[in-house]
Amino acid sequence: MLPTLAAALALVSPAWPQTRAEISGYTETSTYAETMAFMNQLVKMGAPIQLRTIGQSPEGRPIPLAIMAHPMVENAAQARRQGKLVVYLQANIHAGEVEGKEATLMIMRRISQQVRAGRPNLLNHMVILVNPIYNADGNEKFASQSVNRPGQDGPERVGTRANAQGFDLNRDCIKAASPEMRAALDSVYVPWDPDVTLDLHTTNGTRHGYELTYAPPTLPTMPEALLAYNRDVLMPGVRAQLKADRGWELFDYGNAVTRNNQMVWETFGYEARYVTNYVALRRSIGILSEAISFHNFRDRTVATDGFVTSCLERVARDRALIQRLRRPAPLPAEMGVRFNLAVGRTEPVLLEKLAPGQARPATGRPAAIEAITMPVYDRFTTVRTARVPAAYYLPGRYLSAIRLMRRHGLTVEPITSPINQTVETFAISEFRQAARPFQGVRLITLEGTFARQTRTIPAGWVRVPVTPETGHLAFHLLEPEGTDGLVTWGFLGEPGQGTEFPVLKAMP
Repeated sequence: MLPTLAAALALVSPAWPQTRAEISGYTETSTYAETMAFMNQLVKMGAPIQLRTIGQSPEGRPIPLAIMAHPMVENAAQARRQGKLVVYLQANIHAGEVEGKEATLMIMRRISQQVRAGRPNLLNHMVILVNPIYNADGNEKFASQSVNRPGQDGPERVGTRANAQGFDLNRDCIKAASPEMRAALDSVYVPWDPDVTLDLHTTNGTRHGYELTYAPPTLPTMPEALLAYNRDVLMPGVRAQLKADRGWELFDYGNAVTRNNQMVWETFGYEARYVTNYVALRRSIGILSEAISFHNFRDRTVATDGFVTSCLERVARDRALIQRLRRPAPLPAEMGVRFNLAVGRTEPVLLEKLAPGQARPATGRPAAIEAITMPVYDRFTTVRTARVPAAYYLPGRYLSAIRLMRRHGLTVEPITSPINQTVETFAISEFRQAARPFQGVRLITLEGTFARQTRTIPAGWVRVPVTPETGHLAFHLLEPEGTDGLVTWGFLGEPGQGTEFPVLKAMP
């Protein structure tokens, strides 16, 4: 009897690649070489993947970007002509947190199998960009978990949190001091303008009863309707879907802490130095995924895979709404520059319950769980605003600031002849600089007052238009009272007390 066509093909077709995690029974994680070999094998098998190199790590490793599309597209314009979302999956930004790397490879394989079998799949609705090993150098600095990732339940050997420069890449989105972030700006965020970005991590904080925690952007200056969908519709919807489909309990990322003598649940910071908040400035959906370090490696990988897949399925269903919410809209007259953590709701939180005298375990799921009702601080409110200008002007001598703004995708126009312009100036009354470096920089904070004046803008300065497309990002970078912009990171020098801030605001 002749074999069926499927059986005959199986005899000659190479097997789908397996991750190092799968091969080792989840006792090991993939090296850089194994990650690249996995993706190259998918390409050789005819998977709907174009594999690109978008830069080099500090130690010279090619930074990969896999473009998954069916039919294949070369750029964002082609994707949007097909009515598809552009989604970016980024894993291994902290190279000790390894399940995102394994899960994204498995997701790429599963989608490739579906396409090859002619089954409905996510690529019918989106183009997916994947960097499964963003911190490639950190990944290769394998050491015992007790050194690189203490308190995590496997695998035994993992990489480091920092990249080869010693930077935490999830604090580098504004200053872009790393080749990794510069590659992401040059080849992902600016040219592809993703509609949705998922940043995959593992948390090692409070011991609780959740399978995974997540967060939308916490930066309030994200366009209001987009933030409302991201925080109040998308994330609760995914949480409810996974509860219904798998029985998983999910919750907002954070930790149980004491605030005003009360136990509360508290999220991460509002700064755009974090990936999830940075994409909010680009008018995009941001999703932070945090697997749970005290769960075993297999369970963390399964949870990350399930969560990412559920997010992708939900945004595929909501793609018309997301595309509509992302359309440029007129900017508000004012936006926030200072923020305070705020309560979003009060809800029972599932925490580990210890018996009297019981020591808290380092790993392994809690033996007992109790629900403790507490305030959930999952957002920030604006406590100080500044007026949104039509444009910013600054001297052309700030070359590093100008290069950085252009890298972020802002328009920077040279002034070739003097211009008379009504502007707002900012007189600095207080200059504060952190005593210790953070990510290699002593952060700067300014206080002062604005005044309206008519000035002559000389030739040799530059103009940065504030448009609906890029205005949120321009405002964040250039406002003097901001705490995460160009002045914060030292790109405008050290403007001292009693001096004028070197950036002028042209008001509408």
